Amino acid sequence: MSTAILQLSESGQLQRIHDEWFTRPECASDDESQVGATRLGVGSFSGLFLMCALICIFALVVFFIRICWQYNQYSSSEAAREPSAADADAIQRRPSGCSFKELLQFVDKKEEEIRRKMKRRSSDKDNQAAGSSGALSVTSAY
Repeated sequence: MSTAILQLSESGQLQRIHDEWFTRPECASDDESQVGATRLGVGSFSGLFLMCALICIFALVVFFIRICWQYNQYSSSEAAREPSAADADAIQRRPSGCSFKELLQFVDKKEEEIRRKMKRRSSDKDNQAAGSSGALSVTSAY
């Protein structure tokens, strides 16, 4: 490799390549339309900015839909559990819809904590269903 560079240097081709690529005369600014066409500005990237904005908005919409869906499942599982006497008064006082404050509190909770609670509730339901069906089969045998 170094011998090839040495041969190019000795024959003068290396200097010619250098002059051709690196010591060009500056562009003549007589024709402004050509220079303006090659410059990049904010307008040149408007499509890129628009695409990024649309992708960000789409991601936010998907996130909010996912949060609302999880909150709906979480609140329905909360309502499905057996209410105590104190909870019955709270349910009667609470409006049927969810409040924005409750939604924000739900979002603040850690996702793992919510999944753990939902899994625990579903396993409790399965255990209750298995226990009640087991009790029915024992009573039907007598």
